[in-house]
Amino acid sequence: MEKYHIGLNESEVELLRRIDLRVAHRDHAEGHAAYKANREPILELLQSLSERRAVPSQRLSYWNDPQYNFGRVKASRKGLFERNGCTGTEI
Repeated sequence: MEKYHIGLNESEVELLRRIDLRVAHRDHAEGHAAYKANREPILELLQSLSERRAVPSQRLSYWNDPQYNFGRVKASRKGLFERNGCTGTEI
């Protein structure tokens, strides 16, 4: 549905084209290669969206605010990654 999409500029569209969004791969090696290839364009895309404040505050709250994550563990979705030892670009 177009109304929920975040508008991308030309450079962001190009970055998105470089990202392998397939759900499944033939084998582990192909999946791992896609994972490694996706790292750079995903980080660049996130940086660009962040710099121009393109992500709505409600979506950022979904990631950062523990109150948006219902369940036993009271942590934000980002906090769950951090509890498992992931930080920064590793997330």
